[in-house]
Amino acid sequence: MRLLLLTLCILLGGNNLRLEAKKHFFSNYNFCHITEEAGLPNNSVTAVMKDSFGYIWVATQDGLARYDGYRFLSYGVKEPLYRLKGNYVYTLCEDRQKRLWVGSEAGLDLIDLRTGLSVPAADLGATSELSTLFNSFVRSVIQTTDGSIWVVTDKMLWCLELDRSGVVTDCYRMQAEADESVSAIAEIEGGVCAGVGNCIYRIVKEGDKLRKQQLSESIVPFSDDWRISCLQADGDFLWIGSNRGLFRYYRQTKTMKRYRYSSHREGMLSQAYITDMKLTSDGSLVVSTFNGLNVYDRESDTFSFIRRVENSEERGLNSNIIVCLFTDGQDIWAGTQDGGVNLLYLSRRLEVSRLGDIPWRLSPGRTPQISAVTEDKKGNLWIGTIEGGLYRMNPQTESVQHYAFTPNSSTSIISNNVNGILIDSDNHLWAYTWGAGISELDLNKSQPVFRQHSNGEVPGLEDDFIMSAVEDPVNKGIWFGATHGLIFYDKSQERFSRINLDVDVNEFESVGSLCVDRKNRLWFGTSEGLFIIDLFSFARSRRHLNYVYLRYKLDDKKSTQVERINSVFQDSRGVIWLGGKGTGLYRVIADDMNRFQFRHYGPAEGFDEKTVYGVTEDELGNIWIATENGLSRLLVNSDTFIAYGKSDGLLDKGYDANALYFSQQYNRLYCGKDHGLYQVQLRKPAGLMGSHGVKVSSVRINEGSWMYAEKKSLSGL
Repeated sequence: MRLLLLTLCILLGGNNLRLEAKKHFFSNYNFCHITEEAGLPNNSVTAVMKDSFGYIWVATQDGLARYDGYRFLSYGVKEPLYRLKGNYVYTLCEDRQKRLWVGSEAGLDLIDLRTGLSVPAADLGATSELSTLFNSFVRSVIQTTDGSIWVVTDKMLWCLELDRSGVVTDCYRMQAEADESVSAIAEIEGGVCAGVGNCIYRIVKEGDKLRKQQLSESIVPFSDDWRISCLQADGDFLWIGSNRGLFRYYRQTKTMKRYRYSSHREGMLSQAYITDMKLTSDGSLVVSTFNGLNVYDRESDTFSFIRRVENSEERGLNSNIIVCLFTDGQDIWAGTQDGGVNLLYLSRRLEVSRLGDIPWRLSPGRTPQISAVTEDKKGNLWIGTIEGGLYRMNPQTESVQHYAFTPNSSTSIISNNVNGILIDSDNHLWAYTWGAGISELDLNKSQPVFRQHSNGEVPGLEDDFIMSAVEDPVNKGIWFGATHGLIFYDKSQERFSRINLDVDVNEFESVGSLCVDRKNRLWFGTSEGLFIIDLFSFARSRRHLNYVYLRYKLDDKKSTQVERINSVFQDSRGVIWLGGKGTGLYRVIADDMNRFQFRHYGPAEGFDEKTVYGVTEDELGNIWIATENGLSRLLVNSDTFIAYGKSDGLLDKGYDANALYFSQQYNRLYCGKDHGLYQVQLRKPAGLMGSHGVKVSSVRINEGSWMYAEKKSLSGL
């Protein structure tokens, strides 16, 4: 008896292990949500496919779009370049002639995938039957292995046989009977099967007609209202999705099995209404429903599922209503009713690793918040924290030295709350704080000690709340941005002075960034707009400043929206970049006699973020941007954005401007916030060796619409 119980425990335990392993199938995936904000025509997605050129096509209830991984090219009834008969697109299929068949409520469109342009129906052959087909309500299009095109309309089933040039040689039809429309179609071994009414039939050709044959006596209607929604061939199995659950037909034994659903019991489907099914390259069967996504475990003959989580930005689906599926290798593209496309992919695009085991000196239960990162001449990283003081780290040996505030000491750092760090041309480190003043450290000395600058002891330092700093080569000093405006430190006289601006606004909620450009102008970004100051004017009197004040939205002179600048950055080419709160990213494109013009980057340019916290530049001249959702990288030469988030290994988002730093010496990006300090590098794809050609996917001329990149559109460039 004990042996029997032990055997049962082992068997049951083994089954639970398999269930647990499959339960974590989706935890191996990263999630990316592609929605209207990224340029998708509509968040109600009806079909997804990948063409032979590698582009993803997404059909929606309001148009069609081609996606190259960065931006969309849209097709629709009102599109000036790429028009469709109807906007409600149901189905997509590519034929052997590299033409895309697009089925909508208004009929069929053909698109030449080489040019992106429409193909006239007459190119298929001038027949009255084709005219009828091309103007019918099209629900589904598939291509079989012999190259034939099968089309399901609201009233008929069609089969078109094509020659090598793509011209129709034969046409077969089957009229749908009352209440028996074709609801699903798939190719199986030996032909094509279809769900017609509440039955499944093999479809055969007779003359110019299509005729139904019973597929198997074992496949009987589950109920009078049973309707087939999708079919998937899987070796000896035929999976049947329906409005009454999922069924599996086994051809060898001619048996049917029904899989039940439960929203809370393990091993079952998430819902009875099956909308689509696809196999991944490793043979995993993925099943979509109106209540989540499922995967089949062949060993245990059970399912596990995922559904939308409360905070879908963190990890998971952003919608439970999944309408269609497409698999590309092991990647899963899930089209939803209201959340656009959910892409589930395995690979990460970044190498993100925590840097060192820093012994954070914090009170129990508290985690460090990184507030600033910079690098000295020796390659040491200096890390400022909130409540943890200042740290110096050698990133190669990962040795760490901690500098903390010591009460009643005049040689310690002035506060453990470090807001930012500046290392000037004299190799002095300035750690400015929120609430206590500024600490100065001479890095030229072998054993340096801090010099404290506080408004309680140092004349001229009238504001403790320091948020930004920059060195002034014209006036041989340092500018500090504070809640009460600008503070200037004269190095030769070792004196602080507050500099008032001749405007009504001299109190700021934030002074996010200071930058001195190549023309020796101080860019002063605040919560009340942008000041651009002529530093030579300050050199004359050390009191008065000549400046340009841009208070409202930078790209709209008529706007009354106050610009809130978080970051100002000058790249290696001398280009000025600005990040705003609620207004996104800007680039200065004209600067003539203090008449500034700005280019704004938004969804039309592939940048979907509304708030930018920090900007920096990598060794290739590409721009890295800290946003509300993580990081973005602008490929400057192609004007293309790539967004990175938690699915790429980032544990934080909303990195402050002072906590985003690219090291030219180590060729990597450093950033930090709530989870410590991390180094970020681009991940090189496995097997990527040598040089590869560049594929131009789309072009835009003189700020016009994006177009297909084919010979005609590139000829004038």
